[in-house]
Amino acid sequence: PNSIPFTTTMIDGQQNIRQQYHRLENADLPKKLFIDRQIKKVKSLPGLIK
Repeated sequence: PNSIPFTTTMIDGQQNIRQQYHRLENADLPKKLFIDRQIKKVKSLPGLIK
C-alpha cells in the first residue's frame, strides 16, 4: 500500500512536466510562425530583385 501513492505521484509529476512543456511550445508557436514568414520573405527577395 505504501508504494501505490509513490507511483501515482510519479505519474502526476510526469503529467505536470508534459503540461509545462506543452505550454512552452504553445508560447513559442507565434515566434516560430513569425520566423518562418521572415525566412520565406528573405528567400523570395532574390526573385523580386530579378
